[in-house]
Amino acid sequence: MDDRQKLEHGVIRNYTSNCLYPLNLQIIDWLSKDDYFKGGGRQQQAKELSVRLQTLFAHLVLWRAKYEFWIPSRPERAIVYMADEDAHGISFPTGIEDLISRVADDMIGSPGEAATGKSP
Repeated sequence: MDDRQKLEHGVIRNYTSNCLYPLNLQIIDWLSKDDYFKGGGRQQQAKELSVRLQTLFAHLVLWRAKYEFWIPSRPERAIVYMADEDAHGISFPTGIEDLISRVADDMIGSPGEAATGKSP
């Protein structure tokens, strides 16, 4: 690798180790303890969110396992990707961000309602 490539590799590797890894561990911890949002018996969007959060939990547990094998002892590797050509794991649940936003809006009311303190 030339100097620029080495720098980019190092930055990506450090993001993986010092940002993604600890954040993913915190999300795993939260999801392992959550029995409200992942809970069964939910309806409509909340049920869909429950399924996606369970998928996210499985994705992150597998991501952590691959990270622990893939990154610490292999300085030539920089990133952990689950939906790769080798099908190493479960993909990140697409659309979960929008779904969380919609469920949150349902829970607290529309943004206009929250700003005015009025409900329908």
